[in-house]
Amino acid sequence: MFSSSGRPVFPPRAAPSSEYENPSSRRETPPPPELRRRDGETSAGIQPFQQVDAIHFHSDPAQRGARDTLTGTIQEVKCSIPAVMEITLVARRPTVRLFSENYFAVEYSALNFKPSGELMPCRDLKGARAQVFYDDLKGKPDQGELISVQLRK
Repeated sequence: MFSSSGRPVFPPRAAPSSEYENPSSRRETPPPPELRRRDGETSAGIQPFQQVDAIHFHSDPAQRGARDTLTGTIQEVKCSIPAVMEITLVARRPTVRLFSENYFAVEYSALNFKPSGELMPCRDLKGARAQVFYDDLKGKPDQGELISVQLRK
């Protein structure tokens, strides 16, 4: 059939019959999945990352002092979401607290040994002897922004 203007005219579509109804539309929505660890522990029992009481001076570069280096032992490592890391380095001079907003941006290297496997900073740095490079924080000589970590044996 054609209209008076010469265009084809199609018949109206029939309403879907209940006989051909989508069976999935009649099902109840399943509950969201519950995450399980290999040992059987569920996501309800997992503790969230610890919130770090971090030094936030990254937004103002004027607060950064000179670049410095220090060799010592990493006494403590704290990580939080998304990739914030704070380490405490014990050396000859007073203990230094170093901070990184993104521990993926910190350069890691090893001197005089080959690490086994992939380095997981939040887990593997504690107790390690290292030389760190960091930017001092003006007015606070015991704090700084972490740039790189060179592990030593």
